[in-house]
Amino acid sequence: RVVFELFEGQRGYYSHALDALIVLLILLSIALLVASSYDTVQRTEAELFFWLDLGVVVMFSLEYLVRLWVCVEKPKFAVRGAVCGRVRYVFTVIALVDLLAVVPFWVTTFLPTTVQETVAFNGAVRVFRLVRVFKFEKHLRALHLLKWVLSYHREMLLLVLSIDAAALLVLSTLLWLFEHNVNGHVFTSIPSTMYQVLLVMTSHQTPDVAQLTVAGQITVAITAAVSIVVIALPAGILGWGFQKVGTALEALRKAKKQQQAAERR
Repeated sequence: RVVFELFEGQRGYYSHALDALIVLLILLSIALLVASSYDTVQRTEAELFFWLDLGVVVMFSLEYLVRLWVCVEKPKFAVRGAVCGRVRYVFTVIALVDLLAVVPFWVTTFLPTTVQETVAFNGAVRVFRLVRVFKFEKHLRALHLLKWVLSYHREMLLLVLSIDAAALLVLSTLLWLFEHNVNGHVFTSIPSTMYQVLLVMTSHQTPDVAQLTVAGQITVAITAAVSIVVIALPAGILGWGFQKVGTALEALRKAKKQQQAAERR
């Protein structure tokens, strides 16, 4: 029970220290992944990278096994018995993330060297190691707040994203219709035109306006104007959501302080 409370953040300083340690291990793991993309670094520091990655994976593996063992302290996993409860926990999203964070290392350790050295295999392993990024979700309070905001405003966000998708489709179709006969090497299809429209919406790049037809130029101008709304609406909804969360948290802090003051009296 004590171990369960430690991992669930119910042991105050000790739980915070454990969370901080795991976050540091995640950051180290990401740093190793990024650094290993440099061929010169990978060749010269391969042994160091292996031992550091081994240490990280061992810690993550122990965390996974401990969480698997103590999960039956939660009523929803204990209701059907220890074995069934642990099997049910294994297939939860959090447990799958924890498992995928360590599996690639242990798999590569027992595979022949010829397989490990293939480009496709190395690429697949690196993709799976990216799963470790998602371990942040359990340990950072800000991500819990973000999840709550997204969940609370999901209907409004889905509506806005639907409008954005419709605008993208309409503008891409219009631009393709106006330009594919004149600039067919650029606007080959509606999907390829969507890429150009997305670049305009995000202000990263615009097509060569001088080579566009008048109708195409007008469409690009409309796209640039629409992009303001496309970006501003979701940002406004998220900002409003975080403001509400901040107000609620501040009210909880004040209530807690008042309760502590009343208890001292």
